[in-house]
Amino acid sequence: MRKSNPFKVSLDKPNVFIKRKKEITFITDNISNNKDVIIVSKNGIGKTTLIKLVFEKLESDKSYLTIFLDFKEIVNSTDPPKALYNYIFQNLYVKSEKHYTSKDIYENASLDEIKTKLTNSINQYSSKGIKVIIAFDNFKLDQKNEFIHYVNEIRSKTNLVYIFSTSFIKDNSIEGEVLSLGAISRKVYEKHIVKQFLKNKRSISKKSLDMLFNVCKGETLATQFICSRVWDCNSKKIKFDIMKANINNVLSDLEYSFAIAENLLSSYQLKLLKAIANEGKASKITSREFIDKYNLNAPSSVKTAINSLLEKEIIYRSKNLYEVQNKFFELYLSSNKH
Repeated sequence: MRKSNPFKVSLDKPNVFIKRKKEITFITDNISNNKDVIIVSKNGIGKTTLIKLVFEKLESDKSYLTIFLDFKEIVNSTDPPKALYNYIFQNLYVKSEKHYTSKDIYENASLDEIKTKLTNSINQYSSKGIKVIIAFDNFKLDQKNEFIHYVNEIRSKTNLVYIFSTSFIKDNSIEGEVLSLGAISRKVYEKHIVKQFLKNKRSISKKSLDMLFNVCKGETLATQFICSRVWDCNSKKIKFDIMKANINNVLSDLEYSFAIAENLLSSYQLKLLKAIANEGKASKITSREFIDKYNLNAPSSVKTAINSLLEKEIIYRSKNLYEVQNKFFELYLSSNKH
């Protein structure tokens, strides 16, 4: 009987082969010292899963209460500030075993009333020796972001601790201990993949693995996604043609979404994005050499477009290197057919 797919990851129950012990220790130590943590990395590396693993560890200790919040859902609500406070408040009630919080959600209350009730509830937990930890996933750290004011206001009146997960950070936008999350090394990741197939008396060729890592660049989400697709095929031996077919199928499935994403960009932004995709990791993007190579006009235009692409989280910057966040989108943009 074939074993269940080991490459499918559930965010409710993270099934990750590398527990990132060093990173978990960094986060939990700072939480113990009442310090906020900012996890920074490009998308698809495993920030969300890392937070879930930290929460699993903390929840085994009854002196912690954890709340996970997808910031995108709050921002897209009709009244974001009120939604932020209400979401936290509801979670405090749902997770409460001794009901320190009221069941009322205060839908008709003012923002100040909700804020007061919320801080009182958090302080009730504190009086019982319970520390509240709130994780904001997909948080946009921007000096113009009004939510910095709201989250800091709650923080100043309680002893709760925040974890922020983001791929884009501006200097001095918010305080916290920064954890730069890198990709898992190919050697370690490849060993795990081979091991999983061998456990099921199956094999995967070196050429297939080369293609997998060439496309996904070792990024967790993309790698897991392709491995999951390949696992579900019926072949006992995963050879190059099977890997290539599965990657092409994924690109085909995503083509419509990518076309929509392109239409949301200006022609110049798209031109610059394709240039970055072709480079893989682009450096010196305002240099005359780069501008002439891709016919990009003035350096000022490049700077304006690059800031917009960063704000939209379509690209990621690290040590003055720029790359497309989604590796499938990168492959789509750099395709000869495109």
